[in-house]
Amino acid sequence: MLQGTNLASRSGAGDDSRYIRPQNEQHFVGILSDALQKNGLPASATHAIMDTSRSGIFGLRSSWDDWCNINGAGFAIRPTSQTNNERLDAFVWVKHPGESDGPSDSAESEYDVFCGKEDAVKLSPGVGLWHQDYFEMLVRNADPSL
Repeated sequence: MLQGTNLASRSGAGDDSRYIRPQNEQHFVGILSDALQKNGLPASATHAIMDTSRSGIFGLRSSWDDWCNINGAGFAIRPTSQTNNERLDAFVWVKHPGESDGPSDSAESEYDVFCGKEDAVKLSPGVGLWHQDYFEMLVRNADPSL
C-alpha cells in the first residue's frame, strides 16, 4: 500500500468533517484544484503539498478552525512524495515537531484565545518554544506509529 491511502481512508464521521464541506485536507485539495482550474489556472499549477505533522488522529477539535496545540494530536504520514494522489505532490512536516503554537496562559503577551480553548494542551509555552510534553504526545499518537 502506498503511503497516502491510509490518510485518504480516514474520511468518516470522526475526522472533523462535520465542520466544513471539504471533509479533510485531501478533499480540500480536490475542491481547490477544481476551482482554480475553472478560473483559468492550468492543471500543472493546481498541485499542493499537505502538512501531516499533526494530523495522525481525527476528531479531536471542538471546531474545524481550532489549531493551537491540539490535545491528543499525533504525527501522521512521514514526509514523502508517494501520495497516491495526482494533485498532491508531497506529504511534509511543515510545523517543527515539538514546537509550540503558543502559550495557554492568558496572562502571556503572545496569548491567542485558540491556545486557551478546551481542545488545546494546557501549560503550553510561548510561540515557537520547545514543548516536550507535546512532542512526546505526537510520538505516542503517531499513525502510522514511529
